[in-house]
Amino acid sequence: MRFTQTIFRGIGQVMFQENVITGLFFLFAILINNKLMAIYAIYAAVMGSITGWLFSVSFSSINTGLMGYNGILCAIALSGKGWRDLLWITMAIILSTLINIGLAITGIITLTAPFVLATWMVLRLKKLTKFKSNSY
Repeated sequence: MRFTQTIFRGIGQVMFQENVITGLFFLFAILINNKLMAIYAIYAAVMGSITGWLFSVSFSSINTGLMGYNGILCAIALSGKGWRDLLWITMAIILSTLINIGLAITGIITLTAPFVLATWMVLRLKKLTKFKSNSY
């Protein structure tokens, strides 16, 4: 597994492009828009790949960036400047990767469904914990 290539392929997969150069261009575009989002995108590609590896996903799926792109979308959607945001993002990355793995095992083509489902779940949890912490 070539980890640097895996990261950039994951970023490229956000737009269904399994290409290192394309991933670099996408990362550069994200960087121009928001530096923190670019950092989160790299973090998500790494975390998604590691999560896939921990759950014995094939190296082929990991190397092509398929374990990273949903997490990247989650990280960008949930990005914020606080330390709690990093916790929520980490939860969403892991959750989206697990949903991706679970749906793939059943033969379902996942596309961005894991991103949508994980983001909805994390946003709901954020709302519930915010309400609970404000009720004291």
